[in-house]
Amino acid sequence: MRWLALSLSLSYECHDSQLVHSVMQIFMKPLRGETTLAPNELANVFMNIESVYDSNVALLKELEACGDAWPFVTGLGRVFTNIVRQHSLAHSLNLP
Repeated sequence: MRWLALSLSLSYECHDSQLVHSVMQIFMKPLRGETTLAPNELANVFMNIESVYDSNVALLKELEACGDAWPFVTGLGRVFTNIVRQHSLAHSLNLP
């Protein structure tokens, strides 16, 4: 069961990271160099996408580390508990 949870988590995070990276490369970065959108408009469209990408990459690395001792999957619960704690702290401090 842990193998399935790790496999699904890795698959999702890998896909999600690739998708967010593509959006940044194809849309956000080219628009930064144009005068079509004002900086505040660009910020409104893409909001915190770079922070989301950084978080996804960090999560993917942590999930991959859980499988380092394969076939013994350890630390998977800790990874998600830490995410909840970070999110709860950011929410309580009113951070993005």
